[in-house]
Amino acid sequence: AMRGIRYADTMFYAATRPPAPPAGPVSIVAQRHNEYPATTGYIPFLSISVIVIALMVSGMLQGGNAAARDYETGTIKTLLLAPAPQLAVLAGRMLGAFIISLPAAVAVMAVVIFLAGDHPAHLLMMIGVCLLTLAVFVAAGTALGLMVKDRATVAILVRAVPVPLFFVSGVFGLLSYQTRIIQDIGVGLPAHYAIVAQIGRAHV
Repeated sequence: AMRGIRYADTMFYAATRPPAPPAGPVSIVAQRHNEYPATTGYIPFLSISVIVIALMVSGMLQGGNAAARDYETGTIKTLLLAPAPQLAVLAGRMLGAFIISLPAAVAVMAVVIFLAGDHPAHLLMMIGVCLLTLAVFVAAGTALGLMVKDRATVAILVRAVPVPLFFVSGVFGLLSYQTRIIQDIGVGLPAHYAIVAQIGRAHV
């Protein structure tokens, strides 16, 4: 709304012919510049959101289940007493969850590209953004699993909390078009930045 008001004001003054001051006439020329050379259609925009949703759910489930399983089976005690550094053990768990999540990510990307027809302008950059997004959500899922220590609880939280919050991250439209409250919530969610990265770096 604010962008529309600023643009309307500029066009109004451009169409107005003010009286000539002593120094000479004042002319206002309105020009509109797009931030990107091309725009993303609404269906491709939704398909981008589908990719981020799939990466979020898959990464958090796999990371959370891998971390919570150690507490359920009692292997967490063995891991804590192992001579290997705890950071290395944690990194191995996250890497395993990341690799397991890759087939789902590849399948979703293939459906979006070949069936939905949303062909990225920079394929390698899109793949890099997807891998980085998946790594972030795997880390978030691992932290969740370490906190709740139960796979059933992880599954409930992943489906009950992040997905509703996803709707205020800019799924159906740019976050800048939403109200101030939704914008303040959205900028604190990693899903918003994943959507922006997919649009601004991979599909334009």
